[in-house]
Amino acid sequence: LTLQAKEERDIHVLPILEKYLRDKDVFICETAVSSFQSILDILGGQAEKRRAAELIARARVVTDQPSKRALALCCQGRIKERSKIIFGTGDSLQAVTMTSNMGFVRAANSQGVVFSVFLHPARALTEEKELHATPLLNEEQCAASLRDVTSQK
Repeated sequence: LTLQAKEERDIHVLPILEKYLRDKDVFICETAVSSFQSILDILGGQAEKRRAAELIARARVVTDQPSKRALALCCQGRIKERSKIIFGTGDSLQAVTMTSNMGFVRAANSQGVVFSVFLHPARALTEEKELHATPLLNEEQCAASLRDVTSQK
């Protein structure tokens, strides 16, 4: 989470996703909505939940309809049934699947199945956690703190 937080400070993912989605029809399969909602219910902050609701409202929720080639993947390592359904539904719809799940994409590739994907950096839902977190010092604050400690000796 710390690495993802640092990466998010350096490169904000939301504008990248918004730009990619602009003027596109968005489909979300039922399994993806259900999985995402479960994560949001446990970890999501209010703004994260609001943005998720806006995204889902903008999309067309479709029934799970995984492709035969997705279903043929062997469940092992990074290949899980849930991912087969989500990526396979995108495959059936001949849609590009937006994902940060590089592990599944690589594992499917190694089994000879290449999905059409838009890969984006992974980001955890952290808003709720940030409410109770101890703020990190920036470089300037660290240097000042170090000066204070060394001057007290």
